[in-house]
Amino acid sequence: MDASEDYLRPWDLDSVCEMLSSRKPNSHIMVVRPSRMEHMINYYDNFVTLNRFGGPDYLKGRHAIPHLFHLVHNTLKTVQEPPFRSLITGRELISEDSNVCSNDASQDNAGNARQIHGDAIDSISLVAFSKGCIVLNQLVTELYLLSELPEELQTLYTNFLKKVSEIAWLDGGHQGREGAWITNPNFLKKLLAFLPQLLVTIHVTPYQMHDATRPWIGNECRRFESLCRTAGGNVSFTLHGGDIKNPSIRTHFMALDAYGKSE
Repeated sequence: MDASEDYLRPWDLDSVCEMLSSRKPNSHIMVVRPSRMEHMINYYDNFVTLNRFGGPDYLKGRHAIPHLFHLVHNTLKTVQEPPFRSLITGRELISEDSNVCSNDASQDNAGNARQIHGDAIDSISLVAFSKGCIVLNQLVTELYLLSELPEELQTLYTNFLKKVSEIAWLDGGHQGREGAWITNPNFLKKLLAFLPQLLVTIHVTPYQMHDATRPWIGNECRRFESLCRTAGGNVSFTLHGGDIKNPSIRTHFMALDAYGKSE
C-alpha cells in the first residue's frame, strides 16, 4: 500500500469487522466481499445485475435474496464444524463469498436451508457502504417481487427476511447514471408494510450528496428519505460534514465510521 492509499488502512475488511464487533459486542458480524474489484471499484455481480454503464439493473436480477439466505445458512453451518469452532471467537466472521450458493434455489437447496431454525437468529441488521448500497436496493426490489417465486420458496425467504430489524445505507452511490437509492414508492411501501418495526438508518456525507457531477445521488437520497417517512417508516437520517466545501474520499468514510457509534 503506497502513501496515496494510506487512507484505506483503517477500512480494510478485517478492520471494519473489528470496528463493528467492538460497537455491537453482542452480535455476530459477517462481512461480505464484493465478487470482484477493478481499478479500485467494487462490483457486486453476486447480488446485482449491472448494466453497460456499471450501474445496477434491479429489475433484471432475482438472486440477491436467495444468495444472502444461503450465504448466511452456509456460514452458520460451517462455523459449527470442528475445524472452525476452535478458531472462531464467536463474534467475527468474514465471508469470502466465492459463489457459496447458486443463483437458482433448487429443491435440494431449499430442503437443506430449512436447517436454519427460527430461533437460530434473533434479528439481522443489513449494513452497506458506498456502492455496496446497491445490494440493499436489490434486496428491497426482490422483496416486492417475492410473489413471483413458488410458494415454498416464498415461505422460506419470508421467514428469513422477517428477522431483519435494521437496514443501514451508508453514503450510497455508484458510477452509473441512476439508482443509487430506491425511489419507487411501491417498493418502499411494501418494505415497510412487510417490516413495520424496521429501522431505516441513513448516514451520508457531502462526498456523495453534494457531488456536482452526479447531482442525481443527492436528489434520489432526499426522495428516498421522504418516501420512507411518508410510508410511516422509522427513519434515522444524518448528514456528516455538511459544511465541508471540498469533500474527499476521507469525507466519504465518515459515514462508515459513524455507524453504531451512538448505540
